[in-house]
Amino acid sequence: MVKAVINGIGLLLLSIAVHAQSGVNLRRPLQIPAEHMRLDSLLNLVTRQSGARFSLNTRKIQPGKEIQLKPGATTIGALLAHMQRSTGVHYVLRGSHVIFLDNPPKPAFKKTPTPAPHTQLQKNKINTPVVHHQQSKDTVAIKPVSVPQQIQVVSRATALTPFLSVRRHIPPKVFATNSIAAKKERSPKRDGPPLFEGRLGMNGDETFYVSPTAEVGLPYLFGTVSWNTNFNISGVRYGVGTAFRVFREWKLAFIATAGTAHSQVYDSIIIDWSAKQRLYRGALLARKQLAGNWYVQFGPVLNVLRTSYYRDGEPAAPLVPTELADIRFHKIKPIYTISDSYSNSSPTSTKIWIGFQAGVYYNIPFFRRR
Repeated sequence: MVKAVINGIGLLLLSIAVHAQSGVNLRRPLQIPAEHMRLDSLLNLVTRQSGARFSLNTRKIQPGKEIQLKPGATTIGALLAHMQRSTGVHYVLRGSHVIFLDNPPKPAFKKTPTPAPHTQLQKNKINTPVVHHQQSKDTVAIKPVSVPQQIQVVSRATALTPFLSVRRHIPPKVFATNSIAAKKERSPKRDGPPLFEGRLGMNGDETFYVSPTAEVGLPYLFGTVSWNTNFNISGVRYGVGTAFRVFREWKLAFIATAGTAHSQVYDSIIIDWSAKQRLYRGALLARKQLAGNWYVQFGPVLNVLRTSYYRDGEPAAPLVPTELADIRFHKIKPIYTISDSYSNSSPTSTKIWIGFQAGVYYNIPFFRRR
């Protein structure tokens, strides 16, 4: 009866151990919602979707580290392999836990067993050893079996009778990499943050209704060029900009541009009048990433419009009131102004106002880090 209880407890512990070892299903599907996520937010998301638990040393691995991801469907195994390639963080599986390591796990070396005193066996039991025990209701006879390579037969000498003990060596179950991840790691594919990128988009505001725009450069410093029109006057604008991430899919960008437009009129006495308008802009824009490489941007724009008046190619005052100057010279007409220095006795004028711009862009990464 005691042996039966002991056998039952052993089977229960064995089943618990097997269940614990198979707690993490590396093929469990996941849904990644964004291209950039903090490490702690990503692990919480995986735990909610799969039930897997994670452990890490926060002094060695920063929970706030940004992880570059590919939005969409994936698996736990593919996600862990991607994180190992992009961040260099290794991991091991222990039951239902995924333990992150800042260094790769050490391989398990198989110790050579110490040779035991030789025990001579009977001739009829050399090839097929049989373990004999007195049989009772709670015991089962062990049939002759062939000895696998991973099972070593070690003889022990006792004070009374020599016997055979079977010792099985099971290496620890460590999943640092798998065959699929190893092939991807050897491949030249780069999926880290982009080193150089371009953007194509379309903007619109109260001054220029249609503005096809191209940007190219580094993620944090780039050049921009656009063609702008309000169906009355058109022109090319150029400038520089910078952008930095403020929260997950949100970036903040500052872009400064300049552009020139000309207009010409002739009065009744055949005097050549002309005006040259130069518009300077500073835009503070919020960028929100959408699905894939698409994103939208919007924000306020500070406009400074400088106008110079010429008569026969020489700077001269326009000598007309504001209403007539708007008809003859001013092709860019803001809805309102914060400041307007126009005077019919001055050869230059400056208008200042704040507008609003919105647009949609597609991001094109050229080179990526590993």
